[in-house]
Amino acid sequence: MKAKMNFFTYLLDRGFVLLGWLAFYGLTLLLVWIYPKLSVSWDFAVYLFLLEFFMMSFFLAWDYGRKRQYYQELIMLAKERTPEQIFKNIHTNEQHLVEVTIAALIERQQLELNQVIQRQQEQRDFLNSWVHEIKVPLAALNLLQQAIADDIPEARYYQMENEVGHINDYVEQVLYYARLDAFSQDYLIQETSLADLAHEAVKNFANYFIMKHLQLQFVGADFTVLTDAKWFVFILRQIIANAIKYTPDNGKITIELFQADGKRGIRITDTGVGIPPADLPRIFDQGFTGSNGRNLEQKSTGLGLYLAKNLAQKLGHALDVSSILAVGTTVTIYLPELNFYDYQPSFL
Repeated sequence: MKAKMNFFTYLLDRGFVLLGWLAFYGLTLLLVWIYPKLSVSWDFAVYLFLLEFFMMSFFLAWDYGRKRQYYQELIMLAKERTPEQIFKNIHTNEQHLVEVTIAALIERQQLELNQVIQRQQEQRDFLNSWVHEIKVPLAALNLLQQAIADDIPEARYYQMENEVGHINDYVEQVLYYARLDAFSQDYLIQETSLADLAHEAVKNFANYFIMKHLQLQFVGADFTVLTDAKWFVFILRQIIANAIKYTPDNGKITIELFQADGKRGIRITDTGVGIPPADLPRIFDQGFTGSNGRNLEQKSTGLGLYLAKNLAQKLGHALDVSSILAVGTTVTIYLPELNFYDYQPSFL
C-alpha cells in the first residue's frame, strides 16, 4: 500500500472533529432558540454557520500546514530511510512519541536481524566443519574399498565404489550450498581450456558409464574461457550426474563445445527419460524433485540444478534447459566472450 497524506486524507482522519463541530453548531442554535430574550432567524443561522466554518477551516488548514513536513518525513521513512535522517520537524508530544516508537521498532528489528545472521553463520560454520570431518572416514572407506578389490566380484566392487561416490557427491552439494552466500570470497577467474574442464567433470563418473553401458561422445573444438575452474566443474558435475541418473542403460550422453553466431558454451545432451513439460519451469527451484525425482529408483535431493543455476549466474554464465519426454534432455551453459579487462561477474 502506497503511503500518502494530502489535505483531503488529513480531513478524513479528522472526521470526528468535523462531526463534533457540527454537533456544537447545532447545540448553539438550540440554546439560542430556547433562550426567551433571543430570536433565531435563517439569516442568523447561516451567518453563524459561515463564521464557525471559516474559523474551523482556518484552524484545520493551519494545523495541516504545520504538520505537512512531518507527514512528508514519515513517507520518506516508508521509503527505507532511518529516523536519524528524517525527523527534523517535530512540534508536538504525539509526534515525538511516534519518533521514539519507530526508533525502538527499528532497533528491535535490527537486533533480531543480527541474531538471525549470527545463527545462519553458526549453521554455515557447522556445515563446513561437518563436511571436512566426514571426508576423513570417506577417505578411509575408499582405502578399505581398494584393499578388498581383489576379494569381491568386480560388479560388487563397482557398485560399492558408485555408492561411495554418491555419498561424496551429496557431501559436496552440502559444502557448496553452505558456501553459496560467501561466493564472492572464494572464487578465482582465469583463462581455462573448456575441454579440460569437461574432461575433469566427467572423470569421476567413469564407473557409472561402465556399469550402465553408456556411450560418451565429445563434439566440437576446444577454446579458452574465463571462469572459476572449481565452481564450473562442480556445475558440470551436477548436470552430468543428472544425465547419467535419468538415462537408461545403453544410452548416450553427448558433450558439445560450440561457438557460432556470437554464442559460445557447452551443451550436454542425453537420451534419457526427459522432463515432463509441467516440471520444466520449476527444475531450478530449491528442493524441487519433480515426477522423475520422486521415482523410487531415482531419488533426488532437488539441490543439484538449483546450485548449478545459482553458481552459473554468479559466474556471469547463462544456463538453459530443453527437454522432450521419452527422448532426452539438453542442458546448455552459455559463456560470454570476455577478457580480463572487461570481465564483470553478475554478483558485483
